[in-house]
Amino acid sequence: MGSVNVEPVQTTYHYGDVVTLTPTPTTGWTFSGWSGDATGTANPLTMNIQGNTNITANFSDQYTLSAIVDPLGSGTVTRNPSEATYTYGTPVALTANPNPGWTFSGWNGDTTSIESPMTITIEADTNVTANFTQNEYTLTVLVNPEESGTVARSPDQTTYTYETPVTLTATANSGWTFSGWSGDATGTVNPLTMNIQGNTNITANFTRIYKLYLPLILRN
Repeated sequence: MGSVNVEPVQTTYHYGDVVTLTPTPTTGWTFSGWSGDATGTANPLTMNIQGNTNITANFSDQYTLSAIVDPLGSGTVTRNPSEATYTYGTPVALTANPNPGWTFSGWNGDTTSIESPMTITIEADTNVTANFTQNEYTLTVLVNPEESGTVARSPDQTTYTYETPVTLTATANSGWTFSGWSGDATGTVNPLTMNIQGNTNITANFTRIYKLYLPLILRN
């Protein structure tokens, strides 16, 4: 797991002698701190001899894995296996899970990739970020027949993000009446408020108004 270099190397020391201890971990291990007659994580450790002294250099082969998302609320990351710490050399599969309305765009931090799942091998404390991009959706509104009326939208945008509320108001031209929605919306509610959940296509349908003229009959 490791070794400690002692400088100067002597069989015994006099009171007040200065000794420097330098721990060196082997591959897969890290120095985690001193115990016994010394504490802390100073490396190297310089101390004055003041009596018979016993010190232990502790090493660890356990490492942490932090996997966060950016921005917050855009998705989650699952890990397999899911553990508090990992032994050096452990392979871990990370899967980025976008929330509705978002798309996974890549990893950064201690590793970069656009693959999901992605497998990494733990060789140190590791920090990884899963990045997500918010989706943009189109809203296409048609009028049937074309000359029968118009549709106003609020807000009026080129694209919309997931769950954006949009209100559509159908207005009939002279001689026509609004008869209902078709496509990705149905019914006759006007104005119509809906939440965008994907590329959306809606048609406002109008019906021509016909007037009936009765003959005028005069009687004596």
